[in-house]
Amino acid sequence: VYPGQEFSSLEEARNFYNKYAFKTRFSIRKSTHYKAKKQDNMITSVTYTCSKEGQCNSKLTTQEKGDHENLQNNNTSKKEISLRRTGCKAHMRVRLVNTTKWTVMTFTKEHNHELIVSPSKARFFRSHRTITKEQKELIHICMIINIFNCYGIFAINGHLHIFEILFFCKYVYITA
Repeated sequence: VYPGQEFSSLEEARNFYNKYAFKTRFSIRKSTHYKAKKQDNMITSVTYTCSKEGQCNSKLTTQEKGDHENLQNNNTSKKEISLRRTGCKAHMRVRLVNTTKWTVMTFTKEHNHELIVSPSKARFFRSHRTITKEQKELIHICMIINIFNCYGIFAINGHLHIFEILFFCKYVYITA
């Protein structure tokens, strides 16, 4: 990634940065975007950042944090709130140029936190978790024919996974 690099669409720019993040072993999120009023509120600038960009909400006292964690399901392991955000400055800002090309305006690759050691763990980050069209179709078919437990096999980055889809009322839960 370098300033001046061009992409034909915003989705292509995001996918490129997400693949870079996967190889480098961090997760991304969209931090900000700018809509130009002169161009019918069309998005003309987007900043993608490391998921650890920003600061945690430190308004909670230690007692409130403990109370919040006690309310969580005991089976769900929640990390300490202060560990999620570290103020990381790694980012890529792209801007729409001449209404046809998205150009990288700024790129910072330095992180202020440890990146994950194992490349195989990167697939668990939020920006790298996806459901394929085939999986979505399977979920849709199961819902139509009222199958409450549906099993399937899918691959993430060459690794086969067996998953179970559980339907409860109107909510869909996928366990892998």
